[in-house]
Amino acid sequence: MNAPQDSNQKIYELIEKTALTLDKSGTPTDSELKLAIFLLLGEISDADQNLGVAELREIVDIMAKEFQAGELEITQLAELAHDTSCCPEKRNRIYTTLLERLSKEQRIKVLSLVWQVILADGLVRRSEIAVEQHLCQKLELSKRESEHARALAEARVLPEGFEPTEE
Repeated sequence: MNAPQDSNQKIYELIEKTALTLDKSGTPTDSELKLAIFLLLGEISDADQNLGVAELREIVDIMAKEFQAGELEITQLAELAHDTSCCPEKRNRIYTTLLERLSKEQRIKVLSLVWQVILADGLVRRSEIAVEQHLCQKLELSKRESEHARALAEARVLPEGFEPTEE
């Protein structure tokens, strides 16, 4: 009789572990952490040198859903991301921020968000996979964890039975 309660409790615990509104210490997400995640999502969308509407929409949707970011905040993050991406020292700092502030479960969640952006247009390009593998290394995640992140993203983004085209 306790099985459904135990199952629900496990689901709630998993959601708490992977939620991005708090960092691993329980501190609310600040603009530095939001910017770091926004930059990662932007990095993957730039991989094919062609930011499509589907990818852009996915990034906006992710920021709104994960951080309750409104249009103004997302616009400000985009401007900060542009300024930050031009400075190599600042770009390198994003990985340190993510490693210091996020648990492994949260980093897997971030990588699944990266996969959501990759899958948004239904195409998986070699250039995107190369960037994803680089991000996976920087986030200190394994190939297996990358595959898990991709499966999570596919379940969220792709219609049932749809297979993305690999280029």
